[in-house]
Amino acid sequence: MSQTKRALIIGASKGIGLAVVQQLLADGWDVTATYRSTAVSYQHEKLRWLPLDITIATQREQLLQQLKGEQFDRALINAGILGPDSMELIATSDDELMQLFMTNSVAPVRMAEGLLPLLTEKQGVLGITTSRLGSLTENAEALRPYYSASK
Repeated sequence: MSQTKRALIIGASKGIGLAVVQQLLADGWDVTATYRSTAVSYQHEKLRWLPLDITIATQREQLLQQLKGEQFDRALINAGILGPDSMELIATSDDELMQLFMTNSVAPVRMAEGLLPLLTEKQGVLGITTSRLGSLTENAEALRPYYSASK
């Protein structure tokens, strides 16, 4: 008899993250998922929600402490934001840019470093959601340049 697979999804309260959670649950996985600011109404007997703002180092550390001793077959860091509405640098604040790069670039890498010991030996997989908009060759229009740069 095979053991139930376990997954950790960071940034799962909506969109791609929530869809991944739902698919894993449909496939019989046990899932631990995080939300940033608002508890999620979606519930399942094999789903555990934990709070996490990935940009806050102490919250990343708290999550890793909560998960200490657990093992995951798969982990996905899906946290991300679109960033400022303005496409003009002069109209975009430093705080907006810092939040964008922290959420989409810096914090996911920091989180990934901490998650590596929680992956099952040899078979564990860690992924980070990126975007075609971050591509140098697949994003000729560059409609959201700051988002593209952060990805």
